Amino acid sequence: MGSSPKKCCTPFPKARVTLQDYSELMLAHAREYLAKSPGQLSFVLADLTDPAWVTRVGGLYDMIVSAIAIHNLRKTEFIAACYRGVATLLKPAHHFSITTCSL
Repeated sequence: MGSSPKKCCTPFPKARVTLQDYSELMLAHAREYLAKSPGQLSFVLADLTDPAWVTRVGGLYDMIVSAIAIHNLRKTEFIAACYRGVATLLKPAHHFSITTCSL
């Protein structure tokens, strides 16, 4: 999960952050690491290669950040489908950020 959620929660106490991962173990680590911001966080177990991830994550977001995730999908069809899914989850004229390193 990296430090991205903590960097959002600390300076923006009204921010709501959804963390998604396909690994229950990674989500458990994130819950422990981010224990000081429990009211700001929700955790979603979903695999970006499964089109249902969009439904599981749900909602409309002001910003979506992908840190070291989408490029790991490797296959062009999975990456393209993920971008389409992200487009359906963003509020109009809001932001999508992709990083290939931990923030």
